[in-house]
Amino acid sequence: MAPEVLSKGTAYDSSADWFSFGCMLYKLLKGHSPFRQHKTKDKHEIDRMTLTMNVELPDSFSKELKSLLEGLLQRDIDKRLGCKGQGSDEVKEHPFLPELTGKKCTCKNSTPPLIPPKGELMRLML
Repeated sequence: MAPEVLSKGTAYDSSADWFSFGCMLYKLLKGHSPFRQHKTKDKHEIDRMTLTMNVELPDSFSKELKSLLEGLLQRDIDKRLGCKGQGSDEVKEHPFLPELTGKKCTCKNSTPPLIPPKGELMRLML
């Protein structure tokens, strides 16, 4: 969950969805939450790490992917990708997704910008 969701009494909007998108993308690629580096399953500890921990992005991630995740996982809403005034266009125009257009997706005529390492998807499904 986004920091603003975890903070009691703090109002939030779709900004939390962009943060969650970053968490989901990271989890799809690595098999665990970006805030679960120490393999803890304690929800309170994961929440604490979400509010305080700096995300460590693996060297195996491309420069563009790191940039996308850093933008989405910003704790400061005003600096978060998708929350700087242009909404989803900020994400769609990110260098990691240069050719990901609606038409290509609809036609299923594009190569994915990232293919997870072999075995990662099976580990996620178990």
